[in-house]
Amino acid sequence: MKPEQEALLLLKNTFGRSFIDRLVIVINKADITAPGETAWRRDFNMPSLEQQQNIATFEKYVADKVKEVLPEWRGKIISYSAKYRYRLDILMTAIVEAVPKQRRWVYDRSADVADFTELIEPRYKEYILSMMKSK
Repeated sequence: MKPEQEALLLLKNTFGRSFIDRLVIVINKADITAPGETAWRRDFNMPSLEQQQNIATFEKYVADKVKEVLPEWRGKIISYSAKYRYRLDILMTAIVEAVPKQRRWVYDRSADVADFTELIEPRYKEYILSMMKSK
C-alpha cells in the first residue's frame, strides 16, 4: 500500500482538504476474494459468508492504511463486483454523494447501474430482496 499512500499524500498536497472530504475508496473484484470465485454464492449473487468476512477484514486494513497518511479521512470504502453487478448501486450513490452539490445533477441523470438482482436465482430473489429491505 506504500505507493497508494504516497499518491494520497500527493493528492492531498495538490487539492487540500476538499479532496479528503470527497475521497471514496473502491475495491473491485469482490467475487475473487479468498477463498476465490468458486465460493461466490451465484444462487444469491452475493459473496459467501467466508468471503464477506474476508472483504470486511480487507476493508479495515485499507482504512487503517489510508488513515496512516490521512488521519482526518472519514470517507467510505466500497467493495464491489463489476462482473456480478454486486453493490454497483452503493458505489454509484457514494460517488454521487462525494461530488459537490452544485455538480451532482450530472450524475443524477446518468446514475442508472446494472441491477445485481437480475442475476439472483429466481426462487431466491424474493427472499434476498426482503432481507435487503430489513437492513
